[in-house]
Amino acid sequence: MTSAIIGKCTGDSNPDAWYPDVPRGKPTLKTLIPLGKETGRAIALCNSCDKQEECLDEGMQPKNLAYGIWGGTLAGERVIMSGQRFTKLSDEGRALISYRVLKPWIEE
Repeated sequence: MTSAIIGKCTGDSNPDAWYPDVPRGKPTLKTLIPLGKETGRAIALCNSCDKQEECLDEGMQPKNLAYGIWGGTLAGERVIMSGQRFTKLSDEGRALISYRVLKPWIEE
């Protein structure tokens, strides 16, 4: 059993920022710009947090691998880091697609 991680994200005004969801269908600037800004803000907060390493370890757990931002990483990044291979469009596969769509919008 793991204890709750109390990091800078705890109590944030927009907790949904740590669970970005790229809308289905063709991405548009109207949907990606606000999503990218909010996701980038969440990741920046993670990158300045003293619990980042502990949080990333939790994010690498199978139950968390395909969901959310953990330790400043997107789900797709953690799927890549895990070295898993996917043969169908599983949750992890969707995380990879989401990562490929979202990553360019949060890089500065």
